[in-house]
Amino acid sequence: MKRVFIAVKVDAGGDLLRMLSSLKSLLAAEKIKWIDPSNIHLTLAFLGDTEEGRIKTLNTILRQKCTGFGNFEFVLAGAGVFRNYRDPRIIWTGIQSSDKLIKLNELITAGLRENGFETEERE
Repeated sequence: MKRVFIAVKVDAGGDLLRMLSSLKSLLAAEKIKWIDPSNIHLTLAFLGDTEEGRIKTLNTILRQKCTGFGNFEFVLAGAGVFRNYRDPRIIWTGIQSSDKLIKLNELITAGLRENGFETEERE
């Protein structure tokens, strides 16, 4: 089993890099393992523990649904943490609604459901 999620790679632009720099400065005294900005991503679907044999099916679905989709931009909107503020595990930022991103998510979700993968019922 492998822990699997589907995500869009984010090329961190100026606003996101400035926000990250501000957080690092603000939280400099905390014991936080900061990731490299090249690892920043936008999660579209979290599938959790997945049998390795199903990963090939996932690759096929993603190639069919995403090929030719192209690039798009989105706007940062809000931030928070996963776990809790006393013991944060992940710092996240939200984004404003994006029609193109919603369409991509709908295509991927439909492909996952058609192939028996369980998905969350939220955008």
